[in-house]
Amino acid sequence: MIDNNIHSVNLLNDQKKYFKWFEQFINTLDRKFSKTNVEKFLAIWVPTNVKYLNSSQIYSLTNVLEDILICSNIKNMKDIFSLINFYKAEYYRMFKVKQLIMNLCDNSHINQNSNVVDLTLYKQSLVKKKDKFSKYVKGYFKIKEINFEGNILVEDLATNKLYKILYNPELLRYFQLEDVLKATLKKKSFLIHWDVERINSYYNKNVLKYLSERLY
Repeated sequence: MIDNNIHSVNLLNDQKKYFKWFEQFINTLDRKFSKTNVEKFLAIWVPTNVKYLNSSQIYSLTNVLEDILICSNIKNMKDIFSLINFYKAEYYRMFKVKQLIMNLCDNSHINQNSNVVDLTLYKQSLVKKKDKFSKYVKGYFKIKEINFEGNILVEDLATNKLYKILYNPELLRYFQLEDVLKATLKKKSFLIHWDVERINSYYNKNVLKYLSERLY
């Protein structure tokens, strides 16, 4: 009984938090609950500002949006419901990919359970000296090719340069063409492939229509 009560309190707190997220986002726009604004929130705001969501958190977040939609009683409600349901499924994949990448690179300052950055670990990571024999590039990278033998080819959206990143073939089933990573890539001078040094955000292809103003 106590456990059930704790779960209910936690769920309510999460719902309040998700409502505040959407309120914070919509206050930067025209405060209209439109399909475009909902897609901007789901396609770019959440992946940019939220470090990690587990399955129950994804379910709770999308349910909050559905409740807001029902209260709004707008004309294209069916289309927005479809959009929310799409991201309810898509977030499982997107945050799964991000988690896999994080586990393979230096993102130890990310606390997945609380969705926050551990500032102490983050400061420690910043003072680490960069390998003077390596090259680094950071930005937004779109997946151009997926080779299921063990690599992906990504394109820097600002420069159109291409970079090959090696991954275990088992992990590649979660990637999709035109997914976008906001990341720092690293290449050791004696290698021809690149690695993800740090992953900030992971998006699906829908972000591309809203991303242009962030590239420069």
